[in-house]
Amino acid sequence: MSFDAKGKLSWEMAVLSLMYILALPVYLLGSLVYNFVFRPRKLKNWERKFMCQRCGTIIEDESSGADVQVRGSKAYAVSERAGPGP
Repeated sequence: MSFDAKGKLSWEMAVLSLMYILALPVYLLGSLVYNFVFRPRKLKNWERKFMCQRCGTIIEDESSGADVQVRGSKAYAVSERAGPGP
């Protein structure tokens, strides 16, 4: 369908074909930039997070180790003794 009756490529199909051919290198370049620049940063942030399986609170550890940021909707009191109830 890209050729007309005289065997010439229509200008619309030429533009579309050129855009299609140029889209592959742009896609590959974009994926490489994402994989080597953005993904390691997101993975590093994700690995610093911990989700409590009891209450669903997300704990985000800072790089210093002393400061801990806690985000969540539920607050539970922590008793001084360890283990299950009485």
